[in-house]
Amino acid sequence: MEQVVQALQQLPAAFSAAIAQAIYEEALRIMAASQPLVPVDTGLLRSSGRVETENVPGPDAVVKLSYGGNGQAPYAIYVHERTGLNHPVGQDHFLSAPFYAATAGMAERLAASIREHLNL
Repeated sequence: MEQVVQALQQLPAAFSAAIAQAIYEEALRIMAASQPLVPVDTGLLRSSGRVETENVPGPDAVVKLSYGGNGQAPYAIYVHERTGLNHPVGQDHFLSAPFYAATAGMAERLAASIREHLNL
């Protein structure tokens, strides 16, 4: 009985870690989908794409997707938001478009990933 109690006590931490990992993996998929859409002149904007996590457990996990951070490409927001520009390679809304596309089926992918990480 003691082993069962110990296993149940560890479940919340394992569940929180599985949620955080699932969210991070979903963010990586979105970033990967955005990469071919990033307009390219010098390549700096595309290479500035980042997926960063904050050490917050479980359903409160925070994952940030961004381009242009740390002064690498300060024009990123302009290129992202400005419609009507002629981009020989890429498009505007190169990050938000893949994010909104990913919302279809996201809950199912997250649930499957959480089950996988928990070996259920």
